[in-house]
Amino acid sequence: MTAKIREEEKDGKIEVTADIMPGVELVGNFYDNLSNNGVVLFPGFNEHRSSLDELAKKLNKADLKVWYFDINSQGESTGSFNMNQIIESIYATESGLRQRYGLRKLGAHGNSVGGMAVGIAAAKNSPIECMCLTATPAGLQDIFPEWARNLLSYAPQSVLRYITIARDIILSSSNQNYRERTHKQFKTEKGYQPYAQWGAIKIYDPKELMESINRAPRLDDFAFNIMKPVLFVYGGEDQTIGIKDSELPSEVKDMYKSIRSKDKRILVVKGADHSLNTVTDTDDCFNQDPKFAFVKDHIVEHFAKRLN
Repeated sequence: MTAKIREEEKDGKIEVTADIMPGVELVGNFYDNLSNNGVVLFPGFNEHRSSLDELAKKLNKADLKVWYFDINSQGESTGSFNMNQIIESIYATESGLRQRYGLRKLGAHGNSVGGMAVGIAAAKNSPIECMCLTATPAGLQDIFPEWARNLLSYAPQSVLRYITIARDIILSSSNQNYRERTHKQFKTEKGYQPYAQWGAIKIYDPKELMESINRAPRLDDFAFNIMKPVLFVYGGEDQTIGIKDSELPSEVKDMYKSIRSKDKRILVVKGADHSLNTVTDTDDCFNQDPKFAFVKDHIVEHFAKRLN
């Protein structure tokens, strides 16, 4: 499947939409230049695409075209938060970008859940030359505890929506990033949206969401088929994945070992959390902490070396 790509100038930026299938489109932004090589970026669970803006700018300065999208059912994108649909959407978007812009080479970066989808798409021979996967678990089931999945499976949508509205009221009064991102999307001039919203993700049915997580394909089941250059980056104190004192969990170690690419590398950043910061608050950006700014330099170097 190949997405149809269209552009529109909006608020001084180039907005890009990838039409995947009826009811499913990914919305993103585009930094252009004269290069015929590029990188596409995808955020993680409940992250807005804007969290990747600084990384996108750095990659663009390294003589690469750059696109960054909200993933399915997050931010301005539509569709369902279903890993199979996310993987298919990423595959189609990569194919569409390559065709639409006549690219010679294309790379992909995915953070957390976005990284899982990029990796599985690559294992299915998506049209990319290389990738960087940051804070990427071996499987969704590893980062959503079973008790939490069971609890949310029985939570009425009306109750969950009420909780997220209450959370919005609290956070919008004290968190500027939240006011500029989630709050603007969740509360309109006509009132709150009909769904529940937690960060970037729009939740229409918590039971359906939890069932999709339970059934989600795992990256470690596809890792053996990854043959393309890949850089993994993890925070040494990423509690979401279960990393402590820079020691990776066995699932991640085994996944990395099974990858057959001859060009693979793993970087563990001592002291960094899941978003590669010291401490990440709601709607903060990916790797915004000056202490760990070198991480973006590693990512840029990885792509520049293999795409330019």
